[in-house]
Amino acid sequence: MSQQLTDRRCPYCFAALPAKHELVACPVKSKGDGSECAMATPQSIAGEKGICEEHGVALVPHCWYESCRQALPPGWHEVTTTCLAMAGTRNSGKTVYVWMVANLLLTWGRLNGLTVSHYSTESRISFEQRFTRLDPSASLYGSTAPESPGGFRRQVQQEPIMLRIQEAGRSRDHVLVLRDVAGENVQDAAMDREHFRFLVQADGLILLVDPGDARAVRNALDGHVDLHSAGFNPAAVWGNVESLAGSVLGSGARRPPMAVTISKFDLVLAASQVPETPLSEALAGHGLRIHHDPSLDHRAYDLDDADLLDCELRTLCARYLDQPQLVERAQAFGDGRARFFAISSLGTPPVAQRVARHGTPSYRCLDPIKWFLMLAGLVPAA
Repeated sequence: MSQQLTDRRCPYCFAALPAKHELVACPVKSKGDGSECAMATPQSIAGEKGICEEHGVALVPHCWYESCRQALPPGWHEVTTTCLAMAGTRNSGKTVYVWMVANLLLTWGRLNGLTVSHYSTESRISFEQRFTRLDPSASLYGSTAPESPGGFRRQVQQEPIMLRIQEAGRSRDHVLVLRDVAGENVQDAAMDREHFRFLVQADGLILLVDPGDARAVRNALDGHVDLHSAGFNPAAVWGNVESLAGSVLGSGARRPPMAVTISKFDLVLAASQVPETPLSEALAGHGLRIHHDPSLDHRAYDLDDADLLDCELRTLCARYLDQPQLVERAQAFGDGRARFFAISSLGTPPVAQRVARHGTPSYRCLDPIKWFLMLAGLVPAA
């Protein structure tokens, strides 16, 4: 499946932005006497100069969508975007995955003739405020804070991650935008339609699935690895997102592509090393794509590798990871619009909520991202 996604979206609510963006506001907001500037509230200035007459400063473009109205980053009209949302049960590994993906993309770009960097100084500072370097001496990141509709949304944990991708000969830079949401929010079937509409207005969704609840994993690793139960079915999270999509987009509207992503796959691989267990037999073949990771090696998205991996993971989910409902949902979702992936941000299970001392040998973390960038036309298919 290949498609050209929306050219440019708001990095906060993921609403598609018109080619000519005319909703602007004064960044100063108030005058010296404390009264509000006439251009403090975003408004259209079609046919007028983009300067605040009261303050003599350039007016700042804002998102047109009424419940958003966020100021757009400087230069946003000059870029194209791929906006991705992440969902998953609590403790499925979303926060660590965001950190790992951002760092791996910097390396991947350097290895493949692309320049990948944080969108701006402000976005880099925001990223560094949220994520410190994973270190064996420090605890893993805390869970993403739940968002409350009507509250102050733009806390540092809810700021989107924005990575600029530059390519020689390309007329405009491309920006990858990542937003995650707390498991508590997507586990709530009554999540607020306006506040969480970005989930279904995204160019793609990454659904993280923690395999630690699977009986085959628990029985093999019990007493050897700390396993934290999600206590919630990821297929139900998908169902909640589908209900949200029906409310926001309408029942017949096309849904964003879904990357069903088995997180913490190191647990599955560790369980397969325990002799005479279901997973040891299921993953015995060294030729399985599950045992290989070409994600950093090439710029292109390898469709043959992806198709084989997708088949292997669907079988694994249905027969060994207690997730037949995910496979059923993917089959009903539409041809080529849902793919299965496996990732491990840390490579090995953490010990007492700390990174293993030998570092973080990640596994296939870039696969879902490269799929979406391939759909956007930025990454070739091989």
